[in-house]
Amino acid sequence: MEKRTETGIEMTFVTSSLEGFIHWILMMADKIRIISPPEAKDRLRELLEEIKRNM
Repeated sequence: MEKRTETGIEMTFVTSSLEGFIHWILMMADKIRIISPPEAKDRLRELLEEIKRNM
């Protein structure tokens, strides 16, 4: 599902794998904002911190 907002486009995704979805989102991490679920936001934050530590 897609909805235009004042700041961009809001999209809804259905997935059976939060981990797979987060890894896919990493390709666009500098251009997106996860609204929900909180678990997705937390996992993306964890992965980005891990990447930073490994650089």
